Amino acid sequence: MKRFFAILLAMLLVSVSFVALAEEPTTISAVAVLSSHTDDLETLPYYQEIAEATNMNIEWEYVRTGWDEKKPLVLASGDLPDVFFGCYALKVSDITQNIDYFLPLNDLIEENCPNIKRMFEDVPGLADLVTWPDGNIYALPHVMPLRPSHFGAAFINKTWLDNLNLEMPTTIDEFTDVMRHFKNDDPNGNGEADEIPMYAYVYNNNFGFRTLMGSFGITDSIDSDLAYDNDGNMVYVPATENYKNYISWMHDLYSEGLIYSDFLTMDWSSYMGAMGLGGDCKYGFACGWTPAHISSEYRDQFVQMLPLIGPDGSQEWASNYLMVACGASGYNVVSLTTFNEYPAETMKWLDKFYEDEYGMQNYFGPMDLCIEKKDDGTYQLLEPADPAYDPDSWLWKNGMGDEGPYYVSQSTQELILPNTWAKTKLELDKGYQPYFNPNRAVPAVILEPMDNDIVSEILTDVERIVTERRAHWVVDGGIEDEWDEYIASLEEVGLQEYLEIERNAVARVSD
Repeated sequence: MKRFFAILLAMLLVSVSFVALAEEPTTISAVAVLSSHTDDLETLPYYQEIAEATNMNIEWEYVRTGWDEKKPLVLASGDLPDVFFGCYALKVSDITQNIDYFLPLNDLIEENCPNIKRMFEDVPGLADLVTWPDGNIYALPHVMPLRPSHFGAAFINKTWLDNLNLEMPTTIDEFTDVMRHFKNDDPNGNGEADEIPMYAYVYNNNFGFRTLMGSFGITDSIDSDLAYDNDGNMVYVPATENYKNYISWMHDLYSEGLIYSDFLTMDWSSYMGAMGLGGDCKYGFACGWTPAHISSEYRDQFVQMLPLIGPDGSQEWASNYLMVACGASGYNVVSLTTFNEYPAETMKWLDKFYEDEYGMQNYFGPMDLCIEKKDDGTYQLLEPADPAYDPDSWLWKNGMGDEGPYYVSQSTQELILPNTWAKTKLELDKGYQPYFNPNRAVPAVILEPMDNDIVSEILTDVERIVTERRAHWVVDGGIEDEWDEYIASLEEVGLQEYLEIERNAVARVSD
């Protein structure tokens, strides 16, 4: 009998040991490249819940500054973390050039990730954006909830229009005339000639003057200067007649002093600084994501300006839902390296972020602090609890904003009651929707490694030429006389080869 109890006790001890062993969490290492605003992820309650639900322990290394300098050293070291986390961590070229270090995720998604599978099924074209030419997915994407189809919006000073008894402009000519009145007729009423009629960020930023290009017959794809023309041909927008006419108009504005003189060279901080000049409002037109980019003391003076009718009757606004919802900060959000000994467990952990409520929290912030789940099943997005934060920075502090892994199904998005920040952008989108031409946007596709190297080299030269000539033509004029020579210089550095590579790549994923 004693022997029986001894054996039983031994079996119980072994059983308890196995249970204890099974309960030990799986530990992986992760480098997370975050905004300077975002709190450490393990302090966020939904990260804690997901880790506990999947029995995972994440050893985080955070990088908030200097990643561009540090990244090549990390990739060259041969000693990588198990996971790169956040859409600022790795670009397509980083993975392509080090492909042997990264795990293909296709089978792992199929076997472990019902939520990620649902995302790919629900969002047409999303899988193509993150599928390498070899057919593998090496990085997970995300889909941001409550996103518009446009990026930059235009705002005009309605107070100045009223002060001068001017109507809202509807055409390019009317707009130009309004800007002249803004410059010359003292619309802010302070008796000084201190008005800046048009104020926007550098041309090639999505908050810049490129937002107005749709009045000249074409828009770009927002994340590139490629577009489809009216005949369905892929074109490089700065090499089109539409662009030439647009830049010629920009020169007219500049020569009359209607545009802020430093707009071609200013950086983001100086742009935002000048948006809050102090004293009387000094600008009549501005661009941004929402009016939040306009100083709060002047914000109420501005209203949305709809697309202007151009010289040939064109009236478009750039739209690209896949880019704005999935790629505003980059399409690659999370990658697993070959150093990861627990890929299935890691993918099950990541898949939880693509559940509706967790996805919502990883974008907007945690329940109760940033989201109120109401008894009727809806979700109210809350205003910032701390008055030191505006809604935009509050989102980036308590969630990952544009950076993280998440998906929220369309049916659940319809239950989200937006706060001021989200509602404002969606209302702007409704205003622009009648002017979207979805046939313009060229999808972003991943190129073959050799093609990627060729395109990178070509675009370096092409964009240098475009940037130099644009600045020259806006300031000095001469685009009509110099256009043919400009096109020839673009052709000489490989513009047609670039277009052919992109056309073939899009055709490949479309087949």
